[in-house]
Amino acid sequence: MKIKSVDLAYLNVPFTPHTDKHLKYWLPHWHITQVCRLTMDNGIVGIGETIPNYTWSRVPDDIEDRILGEEAASLMWNDGIGAGVQMAIFDAIGKHENVPVHQLLGNQVRDYVPLSWWNMDMPAADWARQCSDAHKAGYTSAKLKARSWQDVRGAVEAILKVVPEYFHLDFDYNGTLDNAANAVAHLKAMEAYPQVAMIESPIPQGDVAGSKQIRQRINKAVAMHYGSPPILTTLAEDVADGFVVSGGAKNIAEQTAIADAANKPYWLQLVGTGITTTWAAHLGAVHKAAKWPAITCMNIWKEQLIQDKIVLRGGYHQVLD
Repeated sequence: MKIKSVDLAYLNVPFTPHTDKHLKYWLPHWHITQVCRLTMDNGIVGIGETIPNYTWSRVPDDIEDRILGEEAASLMWNDGIGAGVQMAIFDAIGKHENVPVHQLLGNQVRDYVPLSWWNMDMPAADWARQCSDAHKAGYTSAKLKARSWQDVRGAVEAILKVVPEYFHLDFDYNGTLDNAANAVAHLKAMEAYPQVAMIESPIPQGDVAGSKQIRQRINKAVAMHYGSPPILTTLAEDVADGFVVSGGAKNIAEQTAIADAANKPYWLQLVGTGITTTWAAHLGAVHKAAKWPAITCMNIWKEQLIQDKIVLRGGYHQVLD
């Protein structure tokens, strides 16, 4: 089955009204998504999606020269062809073989996969609104951008007034706590809230000594982006409870093999609408270490771009066959 044609369509997908209050300033370029349609020589069409302004791999400008006339199966594990094109190839091959994509990716270990709500740093009232919306939509967790110059404790207090006790909060600091001394003082205050579950990148990830101090002194799970510091250093110094994992199918398979061996869970972070979220579900279905709720940011857009909408129950959605 060879690739006959490539169609790349750019869509301007609006944010939800409340999200747009903030993201139109922070991330206006995330409005744009690229839907990739690959038509095979037997008429089968595969669909994928790339968020061109935030992705592990943009579709190369010369993609037609690279893939037209090639056997689709020969390109499945080529992460260099771009996020949406790789998804579309797996989609087309799954249709051709009459199997779900997860059977092409590995052995299924779960039928339902966890998904988390996501958004940027906001004033307390807006965070509370976001988490209330998340709970109503079936989510049981939200991953939020926390910043030390904001009243994070006040924001947590506001959120806890509008969500049930089982709703978890995961905070991504993007290194803004600066050093271990600042981080420990700040994060110790967060220990008063059992709903705050995980802390991502509290200080710059290259600070191995500081990260080790934080891990030893706080009673919260600490996550780091896989590969920084180098994975052998991360494991030898034991500076992270788990990881943030992203990339193409081959890259994720390689990273999950290490995570499985080290017994380290991870967030699968692949940003996109319902198209990407479905792809992430098939990946999460076969990778044992993908235990933490995936981050696709699907909730920020008004449209999922798929006809049968993804529905969450208890924070999970079903992996489709």
